[in-house]
Amino acid sequence: MKKSLLFYLFSFYLLVSVIAPCFAGEPISLIEAVKQKLASVKSTGKGGYNGKCLDIEVKNISTKPLEIKILAGTIFDNTEEWQQDLMVVKEQAIALRPQQTDIKSLQTVCIQPSNGSPAKGVSFLLWKMAEGHLLKLAQFINEKKYFTSTAQSAVWAVIRGNGLENIYGQDSLMVRELCKIVSEATGKLCNAKNYESRPHQITSINTSLDVLIPDYTQNATLTLYTRNGQVFDRHLSNLALTPGFYRFKMGVNHTLNDTSTFYLRLEEDGKIISQKIVTKNDSVSSLQKMEATTLTYHLEDDVEARVGIYDEEDKLYILLSDNKLLKKGFHKTELSGTNRELPLHKNYFLKVKAKEKTVAQQKIFLDKSEAKKYAPITKRGTFSCKLDKDLDKARLAVYDENEQIIWVVFSDSKLMRGQKQFPYVFQHQQGADATFTLRLTDENGNVIASQNVKGK
Repeated sequence: MKKSLLFYLFSFYLLVSVIAPCFAGEPISLIEAVKQKLASVKSTGKGGYNGKCLDIEVKNISTKPLEIKILAGTIFDNTEEWQQDLMVVKEQAIALRPQQTDIKSLQTVCIQPSNGSPAKGVSFLLWKMAEGHLLKLAQFINEKKYFTSTAQSAVWAVIRGNGLENIYGQDSLMVRELCKIVSEATGKLCNAKNYESRPHQITSINTSLDVLIPDYTQNATLTLYTRNGQVFDRHLSNLALTPGFYRFKMGVNHTLNDTSTFYLRLEEDGKIISQKIVTKNDSVSSLQKMEATTLTYHLEDDVEARVGIYDEEDKLYILLSDNKLLKKGFHKTELSGTNRELPLHKNYFLKVKAKEKTVAQQKIFLDKSEAKKYAPITKRGTFSCKLDKDLDKARLAVYDENEQIIWVVFSDSKLMRGQKQFPYVFQHQQGADATFTLRLTDENGNVIASQNVKGK
């Protein structure tokens, strides 16, 4: 029996002596490990913000074993700008051999109360450590294991500097301890109402306000009001906006009754530009990005023009340039891409307008299959004609079916009489079945010769 016991003790000693040195080094924080290029991190949201809402995949990319600590107060940046960043409130440790990978689910809270709740699958980036009172609160939540919605409200109160009325719950000790830390951070005190025992629940709403702004605005504000007109959250202020379409996305997080409704208003100097009623059933619908578009056109005179994206009702959605001096002659405008998005189920056009008159336009295709069908086509050929007399200031131009000049092969050219052949190349986005007319005109605009060609 003694021999057997000694054998097991000796075996355990050998096992410990072999394994322990593998992780004998000092623990290192996740932020420091990544900074020193000892580890790599991939972070993905699981949906939501308060709870185990973040999966991280940590890989030891060094040649030595690592013991990594994910400290309370570690902040992850949401790659979706309008959705919430997350802060870790429960410390975890990961032991990794060289090239080993491990996945952990992290206990988090939100640190951006005016942003929307993170979507499932959204990517996060390891960012930084919290500081000051926020770090102290994160460490306290970790120490006491207060992984509750009340603790989330306490975090928001520290960030905003107000909102202490939202710190309450059925655990009186937790409420008192959280109130103490938040009071130190904000200089404001909790009152008897905070300590009334009652269930705590946060209602989170992702919402948006779509606005068509007809003119330039200055000092605009985006504000959330309660139904009785009190300011609940001033989301944006001092906005200078150009004419066009805007979608403002935000989160509404409150501890009121979940049937509560709000007014979301875009205002300028107290005047309402646009508003909507926000309810718990709100969501943020999809928009669609524009595909690349090219517009070619000819101007008979110099003009001051506005270039933008318009719908079929001639409402401006995206202003590209305004009061731009365009010289007489041939022009090519390329829309190679933009971060702006447009509502679905509408037709849009890239237009050039001079004094409200459209001088050129090209349809924009949002649907990828349609965009592929109307992808840019390069058309080549030869224009043949016989001139009975010499021409001064001759022009060979390409007209579409709307009699709009989309390309100028040459202009202001002197041509001698006789049989002529002019090679041409032009581009368009009107489809392979479109028909175009090449016209040779004299200095007075008289048509000397013409030729029809197909789009491809």
